[in-house]
Amino acid sequence: MANLVQWLELLTSYGILLFLLIGYIVTYFRGSKELPKARAKIIEGVKPHLKGRVKKFSIIEHTSENLELKCEPKLVGVRALSLFITLKSRTAFHSVLIGKLMHDTDKIILALKFGRNSQLVEPDHKLYLVPYRNKFIIRRRFDEFVKIDDFQTKSKWVNEHYMVKTTSLGQTRGLLNQKSFHALLKKVESHLVYILLSPPESPTEPHLQMEFDYTDDEEIRKACFDLFFMITEYYETLKFYRPGTRKPKKKKSS
Repeated sequence: MANLVQWLELLTSYGILLFLLIGYIVTYFRGSKELPKARAKIIEGVKPHLKGRVKKFSIIEHTSENLELKCEPKLVGVRALSLFITLKSRTAFHSVLIGKLMHDTDKIILALKFGRNSQLVEPDHKLYLVPYRNKFIIRRRFDEFVKIDDFQTKSKWVNEHYMVKTTSLGQTRGLLNQKSFHALLKKVESHLVYILLSPPESPTEPHLQMEFDYTDDEEIRKACFDLFFMITEYYETLKFYRPGTRKPKKKKSS
């Protein structure tokens, strides 16, 4: 009886090892075919939303799953702009399993620095927008978020679904109370991870960044880009205006 139990344990162990081995081999070869297709699809998917907003861009491959589209922005008040593509794992068996459990998706991060020519102009305040469903983000930066006042917009829906925090009500009210801004926030809520505007802690950090889940839904994808560039243009006009010109009036709340 004891020998039978030992044999069953041994067979179970070998069975698990065989399952893992087959899983890794199949996942690697299948993922190796899927990865280039996913990269090409996402690059083609974001190109239309950069058109008219950037002069040109170059693709930098940091790893097979991490790409950067380094852009030359059209807005005078934007010094640097990059679009980062982070692909979910497709070749590592354990990562694919964990990704399925965590509902992992391909991610897009838009990041920029404000300035003119070679001179950077850092934001002098902070603005954070995070959907309440992203509890992980809120918990991870809780010590920082708790020190900043909440902002109640004129949209009840936005107030119920977003954590909105700012260190300057005067400079952000004109943006946060616009109805078109509320409409975009509502449309992208299920895909948005965060929006952060903050003075950088190091020279490599961006001034404004936004992360969202990549989606095949063209309308939602467009709304994500519209939201980011709406914020960009607001600050480029309101604070980072062109030297030698009159500072424009603040936009009235809608």
